[in-house]
Amino acid sequence: MKHFLRIWFVCLLLFVFFDGVGQSSTNLDCGTKPQTHEVSKNLLKAYQDYQSRTKTALSPSPTNIVYVPVIVHDIYKLDGTGKISSSDLTTIFTILNSKYSSVGIQFYRPYFTDFIQSDYFYNYGDVTSCGSSKEASLCSTRDYTNAINIYFVGSITDASGFAKFPTFCDGNTSRKEDNRIFIGKNSSLDFISKYVVPHEFGHYFSLFHTFREDGLEPFELVTRGSGRNCYSVADQLCDTDADPYIRNSGMDNCKRLNIFTGNCFWGGSTYGCNYIDSNNQSYTPPINNQMSYWTRDCLDNLGFTYEQYQRIASGYDFRVLNPNPTFSQRYYLDGQRRVVIRPFSSNRLLCAGGSFSFEYNLYGEPNFVNASSTARLYNSSGSYYDLGNVSAGLKTITIPSNITAGYYDLRIYNSYASPDAMTTITLYINGANNTPTGSPIYSQYSNATSTNYNATSTCAGNNIGLNVNESGYDTYWWTKDGQNITASSTSSYFNASSTGTYTLNMMKCGNVYRSSNSIYLRFYEPTPSLTASSNGALTDFRLATCEGSPVMLSAGCQSGMNTLWNDGSTSSIRYLTASSTRDFFVNCNNYFCNKGYAPPVRIIALNPNVQSTKTGNWQDATLWSSNLVPLNCQTVTIQAGHTVNVPINDAKAKNIIIRGNLNFQNFSPTIKGKVGLGI
Repeated sequence: MKHFLRIWFVCLLLFVFFDGVGQSSTNLDCGTKPQTHEVSKNLLKAYQDYQSRTKTALSPSPTNIVYVPVIVHDIYKLDGTGKISSSDLTTIFTILNSKYSSVGIQFYRPYFTDFIQSDYFYNYGDVTSCGSSKEASLCSTRDYTNAINIYFVGSITDASGFAKFPTFCDGNTSRKEDNRIFIGKNSSLDFISKYVVPHEFGHYFSLFHTFREDGLEPFELVTRGSGRNCYSVADQLCDTDADPYIRNSGMDNCKRLNIFTGNCFWGGSTYGCNYIDSNNQSYTPPINNQMSYWTRDCLDNLGFTYEQYQRIASGYDFRVLNPNPTFSQRYYLDGQRRVVIRPFSSNRLLCAGGSFSFEYNLYGEPNFVNASSTARLYNSSGSYYDLGNVSAGLKTITIPSNITAGYYDLRIYNSYASPDAMTTITLYINGANNTPTGSPIYSQYSNATSTNYNATSTCAGNNIGLNVNESGYDTYWWTKDGQNITASSTSSYFNASSTGTYTLNMMKCGNVYRSSNSIYLRFYEPTPSLTASSNGALTDFRLATCEGSPVMLSAGCQSGMNTLWNDGSTSSIRYLTASSTRDFFVNCNNYFCNKGYAPPVRIIALNPNVQSTKTGNWQDATLWSSNLVPLNCQTVTIQAGHTVNVPINDAKAKNIIIRGNLNFQNFSPTIKGKVGLGI
């Protein structure tokens, strides 16, 4: 499996550059620093996401070109030597723009060069994986947060330059520290303008070198067909030829120069350079690619491939569309000044004499970012209360105690660039002219929401948590169907358990309240009211009736609930004929509630004939052969030798055959049906 690598690229040093700045230097390999696999994987995903969004070839035109500002920081010596000339910068940016025109990106310099006179910073020293204290000292107060920062230093140990990828040490997002490119000035202008600067901008926009960066990942295979690994190793692209380059290996001798055309070519087996991959296929590396290391003598024909341009575009998108969630770590690439307020709370209802906390950040040139700013509260007529000076960072302001109640705009003006850099947040302040208690003066309502995955319906017996995304109020209380159901509390959370319309009320400043939008909750009862009727009686969920008698079963489910019987029927009313003893279950259910069946009803189909088994009272079930008191659908036989007493007028039978004795005690019976004696 390929190990994804993220690398901090450091590039080649060659000859003397600029204004007699340094001595001649030998050609040096790049001092790359392998970065984490996680970062490499994130940039590959960003590239794949970009491809899935665009799905079209790049076709830049004047209508879709992106203009990206670049700030040049030039470090020169205390003796005044080592500065970049204006003509050299013109050459560098002219060549840079020509190489990036095919991707629709053009670079411009919105400000003058930032000159920094320092012998200490002039010789930068070693490159470290995640920056250094020296880098922080140089850049932290000089970085622009609305443009790319490129620092030209006298020299970098074993390198001609390095750049930060869109996401660097933390792997997921881009930081202000990742918005930097460093170029050493001790190489020739030709080498720096044609190779180093375009190369480092490639890294800045997420391009990797064309070869593998350490021994942990496999070499790229030559094939671009079945079994290829070009999208997972080396530069993670397939339209750049596989590159077997290994640092300090002497492979540079395999590159040949055509002195007539100025083009370089791969020497191959003719020059003893028949390098092969694990499939025994010969390499023909990308000699003239901007991101390869075969370029020392071939500066006039360097360029990018189509997929490299796409990856550059994805790197630009990553930087622009993936801002750091920490506001103080953000930067932009549009050259615009920004003043941004991020409130700590969504609550905009404040009290006179109270406080309001927020994070305040500025983006742009250092003079703008570091300038003092003024906070003011403006009312609708344009009058304002001055809250004093504020600086970037976490802030808490105090609301004047004598302020008049009403809506206000909190505006922060930057003294360096007002009024073009100003931000506004609208607040409501309950002031000195207090509104009468209970008046709903604040009309921007929030929604009451369920915390149970937004559920608003469930079974009876369950709870649904309710909350309103509001904070900063003094007290909260809930109403159901207009009636208070909770006492005043410091929490907006409530567990509801019954059907109704719920509303949260919020009190601030002792006399201003706000009500949330209402939310209707439905709690469904899963247990039906089950009834059964026939010639018999329903007792303890049992219905005894004569065999062949009609039976009606009725399941009373709530509105909005479905009926389901254990035999699959979905009718709420069932008409049956008693034919045998059967159990019937019924369940009320819907999408929100399905808790099982109600207690069963047993339908007992009785023999239409029943006989006495002993002497006793008619209402004694053990007296009869059915072990049940006779029903009005049965023919009752009182056997010889048995005396059956009827103490109350509650004996039922279709017919009675008396072979023994039948005594009616304390009443005269009403006989409907037939009575036979001694049959």
